[in-house]
Amino acid sequence: MIDTNKYEGHTEGPWWCNEDDWRCIDTMIKHEKGKDLQEICRVFYREVDYDGKPLPNPVGFNRATAQLIADAPLLLAEVKRLRSLGMGTDTDGTEATGWVKKINSLNAEVKRLREGIKAYLNLEIETHELKEMIE
Repeated sequence: MIDTNKYEGHTEGPWWCNEDDWRCIDTMIKHEKGKDLQEICRVFYREVDYDGKPLPNPVGFNRATAQLIADAPLLLAEVKRLRSLGMGTDTDGTEATGWVKKINSLNAEVKRLREGIKAYLNLEIETHELKEMIE
């Protein structure tokens, strides 16, 4: 379970990647603060040598890692949104407890109604009894 409280006070998004050089991607994760740009962090990645020849084993993080870091505020917001819909945790640490309870409740209702329809079709109950079951 992710404790989102430890992120309180982080620099608000949006953040974005800015690649400085085609030979060596020194990616700055940036945030606009007023008219100024604020550097959040730098992610280094070298996929070619200084002559532009591809390196057999690129050094450092890759572009996807830089983008994942830049998307951190969006991911945190999505975690908080899902938890607000009842996908939080129970006292035992079980994730998505609210949704599980809702789904189980709906499944029980479907089962009850199916049993009522089956009983009606088998002439075990009268029409008014089925109507009461549905209401």
